[in-house]
Amino acid sequence: MYVLKKIPMKDIKPKMQLAAVREATIMSELDHPNVVRFYTSFLENDCLYILMEYAQKGDLYKMLKE
Repeated sequence: MYVLKKIPMKDIKPKMQLAAVREATIMSELDHPNVVRFYTSFLENDCLYILMEYAQKGDLYKMLKE
């Protein structure tokens, strides 16, 4: 299973746009069994899309809050 993360680039400040692109770049360089696997990313219609492995238990931030 996969998940496609959609980030609307035109609706965020340039600093956050850079952070989103940096996220995709860093994810593309990681390969570890405890890190969600990155497959690809692309820009289309003013949105950045990141295709990655589906994390069945949700995201780390949610787990840490609980």
